Amino acid sequence: MKGEYDLKRYWMLPILLLVFSSFTHIQPLVVIDAGHTPAEYGAVSCTNRMEVDYNDDLVTGISSELTRRNRKYFLTRTKYENINHADYLRQYLIDPLDDEKWQKYKDLYSRIATANEKHAGLFISIHHDSVQEQHLLRTEDGKIIDVKDDFKQQFDPGYSIYIASDPKYPNTELNYLNSLKFARIFAKKMQAIRRKPSTYHEEKPGQRNYLSIDLPLGIYNSNTILAVLRNANMPAVLIETGVIVDVEDEAVISSQSFKDQFAMMLAESIDEFFCQ
Repeated sequence: MKGEYDLKRYWMLPILLLVFSSFTHIQPLVVIDAGHTPAEYGAVSCTNRMEVDYNDDLVTGISSELTRRNRKYFLTRTKYENINHADYLRQYLIDPLDDEKWQKYKDLYSRIATANEKHAGLFISIHHDSVQEQHLLRTEDGKIIDVKDDFKQQFDPGYSIYIASDPKYPNTELNYLNSLKFARIFAKKMQAIRRKPSTYHEEKPGQRNYLSIDLPLGIYNSNTILAVLRNANMPAVLIETGVIVDVEDEAVISSQSFKDQFAMMLAESIDEFFCQ
């Protein structure tokens, strides 16, 4: 009997290894990036909060939801942990950075370098949007209180999703269709809860600007503008969740109910993207 048991045990080993291999194969790593840092805090809202705080709040909820779903993920930074700036990460970038540029922009570039190093299956950067200075309504002491009325009449606030595709970066063209696939999955979920895409996008004279890919869904090609997207070796998106200088939009996206919905929708989109 003992010999028969040993035979069955060794016969089952390849099957167990195959099952384990299959499980790890269907659990690609997702890298979630909370945009900006406390030092480089991004935009300032109409309630005088920093963009980085909104980003951190969302990513905290996303992390909890992904943990609940047993999803394999990695956070580039948290409220309490800074970004890994190890110099060796430079080798995982597409852009060739000299020492001076690396030291100046390592907070930015380390995010996607880490994702490339870890062979992530998907990179998602979380941000919140603002508008150009001429559209802002400020108090006498300079605090933002809203966007101007003429801006409200011309544009609608909302979300935007950016991906990248440019011949100068073959990696972006290789991952374009899958980046677009995820962007469309998530955009449809945003619209299912009546979130609309933003109709305003900053135009910089004399520079390349964002190109519409799917205007009804709020998806844009950032070309080579966004460093984290042009350096990605995997499908990658940058999500502008809403416009934090618009009083009405800020009230929506800062609510706990929205943050909970956002985390759930993002997790569902990841599952759907990987067909799980």
